[in-house]
Amino acid sequence: MKLLWSVFAFSLAQEYEDSSVESDYDDLGNKKKGNKNNYSNNSPYGGSNTYGSAYGDPHFMIKNEDQPPICFDFNPPSGATLNLLIDPVSALAVTAETGENEKGLNFMTKVHFMSPDGARLLFDVDGVHLDGLGEETASDPHPITGHQVYGDLIFAEKMSFDGNHDHTKIQVGEDGPEFIIKGNITKKNLSVVVSDSTGISPKCRGLIGQFMRPNSYRLRNFGVNEAGENTALVVSGGARVPAVEGPYHHADDCFVIAEDDILHVMANL
Repeated sequence: MKLLWSVFAFSLAQEYEDSSVESDYDDLGNKKKGNKNNYSNNSPYGGSNTYGSAYGDPHFMIKNEDQPPICFDFNPPSGATLNLLIDPVSALAVTAETGENEKGLNFMTKVHFMSPDGARLLFDVDGVHLDGLGEETASDPHPITGHQVYGDLIFAEKMSFDGNHDHTKIQVGEDGPEFIIKGNITKKNLSVVVSDSTGISPKCRGLIGQFMRPNSYRLRNFGVNEAGENTALVVSGGARVPAVEGPYHHADDCFVIAEDDILHVMANL
């Protein structure tokens, strides 16, 4: 299978290189001068250069260092538990439970967050629930910032104008990674964002976590397909899979990997 895939990837690369239409990207993955969206800048969330997110049913967006972002879908069965980020070095773990809505679509309905020191936060559409530290409770909200401290976690809840949970920002320790858990009361689902990956180890695993280490993927062999769309090969671990640039759910501009292909990437990371 790997040999067949290598042959396919090589032939695809040759096709891109022989294309008579010039790609908008240089060989390093940067937009050429005069084209929008040079991806060598920092995360839009204001954190490190590496971040990731999971939304809705669920779909994922990953941005690693100076590379263009990649996006993909992952559709588990209803009731499945998703390992979003598992760091064996620090014992930080973020998982999600899925549930089926009235239209038969699966969404993330609960998110479990466990800190290195054992503090646990459970998120649902109603907000955040604390557990894991016995009788210890969270500190009172800061009078200015509103943040609270629970064990080694610093978090701040923001409520919407109608009193429902909008989102919670979490930081692990004073210098650790940062996350955003956002609720959608109408669709009754949650989203998870790694807004700053500082402190996450290279051994991290999970649907988001496996992409948090440096150079977890690179885009190569940029080209243009017959529809005039920018294309590339996503090189990650032992896998090389095709991707096409375009809008994708919450992302205005992203290199989209087919679901079957992302499974191949995960198996080779």
